[in-house]
Amino acid sequence: MDIIVFILSVAVFLLGLALFSNRVRARQEIPFDLKPNCLLTRWPLLFVTGPRSIFYFSSYWNLYTSFLAEHGYEVFTLHLPWKDSEERRERVAHFLDQQEKHQRRFHLFVDTPTLTELKDLLAQRKSPAVISLSEIRDAHVPAEPGSLKGFPPPLGGD
Repeated sequence: MDIIVFILSVAVFLLGLALFSNRVRARQEIPFDLKPNCLLTRWPLLFVTGPRSIFYFSSYWNLYTSFLAEHGYEVFTLHLPWKDSEERRERVAHFLDQQEKHQRRFHLFVDTPTLTELKDLLAQRKSPAVISLSEIRDAHVPAEPGSLKGFPPPLGGD
């Protein structure tokens, strides 16, 4: 009986810690300035959520999206399933189908695990909806050489 109480106590403690850490991260203030005229674009920015866990689930991109939106950029977030890699790929493929149908374009921002998951899909598909692709990664992690070939330039009078 004592072991069950102990396990339940630890589970409740870990759940509380997970919720507390997500709230603290969402409220944290990171001091940085936006340099003027560094990112001039007529296309919206699309941030794709990466794999999440109970310890990192809310506000995946922290302050990036709200900070850019406050400075006049049109910013969207594509929320993907938490873990299942195949479901995540299917959701992105469906999203690209919808955007191509409506002739929408955007700049895509992903983290390293998401880029690894979607690399083949994006390279094979060469969607005209994706104007550019940027990988957000830790500064100390070097970029993989030749990770993706360039996307085709957009066609049309837009």
